[in-house]
Amino acid sequence: MFKKILVTVVLGIIVTVTNSQVPQKISYQAVVRNTDGTVVSSTQVKLRVSFLDGVSSTSYYSEEHTALTSSQGLVVLALGSGTPQAGSFAAIDWTTGDIKLRIEFEKSGSWIDLGSTSLTSVPYALYAGVGNQGEPGVGIENISLNPDSTLSIYLTNSTSYTTPLKIIGSKGDKGDQGIQGNPGMSGEPGVGIESVVLNPDSTLKIFFTNSTSYTTPIKIVGRKGDKGEQGVQSTQGLTGQTGNGIASIISNLDGTLTINYTSGE
Repeated sequence: MFKKILVTVVLGIIVTVTNSQVPQKISYQAVVRNTDGTVVSSTQVKLRVSFLDGVSSTSYYSEEHTALTSSQGLVVLALGSGTPQAGSFAAIDWTTGDIKLRIEFEKSGSWIDLGSTSLTSVPYALYAGVGNQGEPGVGIENISLNPDSTLSIYLTNSTSYTTPLKIIGSKGDKGDQGIQGNPGMSGEPGVGIESVVLNPDSTLKIFFTNSTSYTTPIKIVGRKGDKGEQGVQSTQGLTGQTGNGIASIISNLDGTLTINYTSGE
């Protein structure tokens, strides 16, 4: 026979609040014992949890949990994540500051009320989800560097602040020359012109040192121009001197020839 569930660990938020969104869960731990005080280990139990108004005992929300006890009889529940029975976890009015937790245990199809207890202050972190909104914060809208090397900071509340000190100091002395770096890697061999040939169609074919060639798409020799007009006739030149001619040719007995010339005078 199960006697009761003893709450051994206080309630606490199981997830850190981030981005102004409060997680709707509370960590709850309890130990299940028999009537003789021995723990109920490695046994599946069914619990019903209700959140009540501390004054009127009106139920805001109730849910059921099925859990397996540990070897020490410990059960761990995430309140707010059970099977809803009535109401809404998000509807709990944490602003009242007086919320009670009622625990019931299921036995042979009937629910046994194990009593109610007021929550500690830890779960009231959930109040952040419905609390009054604070005043808007002041942020930085823009920052500009002034000519005198100070900074002007413009805030979101239409105010500004200028730094009293320059953020850029005076120019320092010229530093020593650095150590010469290692020589860089040699570049790839360049491509040069090996020869140039004028083609019959007046284009050029250029042969490169990498065994490639290129032919110009345009002729470099222009077409033949029109025939020009005839030039003006010049004056007649002077008559030249009378030249020497052959007067006669005589065949000699020794087989030679004697040529007699006329005088040019």
